[in-house]
Amino acid sequence: MIRFYDTEGKTYFYTYNADELRDVRNQPDRYKEEGRGFYILNSPIPGEPTVSLKRFRTKNGSKITYFYTTNRTEGNNFGQYQGIVGYVLRRAKAGAIPLYRLRNS
Repeated sequence: MIRFYDTEGKTYFYTYNADELRDVRNQPDRYKEEGRGFYILNSPIPGEPTVSLKRFRTKNGSKITYFYTTNRTEGNNFGQYQGIVGYVLRRAKAGAIPLYRLRNS
């Protein structure tokens, strides 16, 4: 997932979707590309316990905030569902690095 800093919203946006990459890269005054944020799977691995990582969005004026979660109910409490952005493993596996969520409040 490529990380972009939204200079208007003061938040981060992550994507590896080609259309979204093109769109944010065409707004260099707003979105500053910061490189690879983290790796996720683009599809489930057969026989491995994976779960989808979903993205939600809230907009307040020009400020757009994104929320990434594996829990659809939790995300629905945050904002508008934007879809699945990838997949993560449900439990630790040799060679895989855990993905943690941190929040600045």
